[in-house]
Amino acid sequence: MKRRADKDLSQARVTKLLWTLLSWRRFVPPFRQNTRLNLYKGIDKVKNETQKGPQDPTSHYSKNYVYDTVTIVKPFYLWMIDAGYSTLKEKDILALKRPKRDPM
Repeated sequence: MKRRADKDLSQARVTKLLWTLLSWRRFVPPFRQNTRLNLYKGIDKVKNETQKGPQDPTSHYSKNYVYDTVTIVKPFYLWMIDAGYSTLKEKDILALKRPKRDPM
């Protein structure tokens, strides 16, 4: 709620943020338990795994999905660090690079 008020986010944007974080949980352990290695492995999984698993090796996540995931995950972990919910280091989160977006 605070972020929505501070950033004047629409309900659609809040929903997008929540769904992205929920889907991110498929790639990493519970948020509070994540290590730097968990984050890097999670991003690697989003970039390289397929949506339907090994039975369909052609359905990779879109570049925009990967871009959005990293874009949303970074401030979430920075907030967790600031609120004392994570022992990760801020510099490790800031070092995460977003992939290029698909211009479509």
